[in-house]
Amino acid sequence: MRKNTVYWLLQRISAVALIVLLGLHLWVEHFSSPHSTVTLSVVHNRLNTFKFLLLDYGLLVLALFHGLNGVRNIALDSTRLALHIKGISWSLVIVGVVFTIYGGVALWYASQFVSL
Repeated sequence: MRKNTVYWLLQRISAVALIVLLGLHLWVEHFSSPHSTVTLSVVHNRLNTFKFLLLDYGLLVLALFHGLNGVRNIALDSTRLALHIKGISWSLVIVGVVFTIYGGVALWYASQFVSL
């Protein structure tokens, strides 16, 4: 299987996974208890549980991959940029890794050190 075919397939899989995780996120945050208000303490308590932290981190990782892979696909569609696709791809990988780490640290920090 060619590398571009794998990226094409991963783009579709990440789209479906994003829809499922976003649906779960919206359900938990807004519809599971319709009479409760989303407050800082409620969000902090949810982030203290591993499953909600994993849900939010999964959304972060999938959204970054899906978006950056979309940018890569746009670069492939451009005949001028296609000559530099290896450099563009590695630049996008670096951006993705940096923001995945930054977002993970931010989620962890929010779950540990928010004073109520």
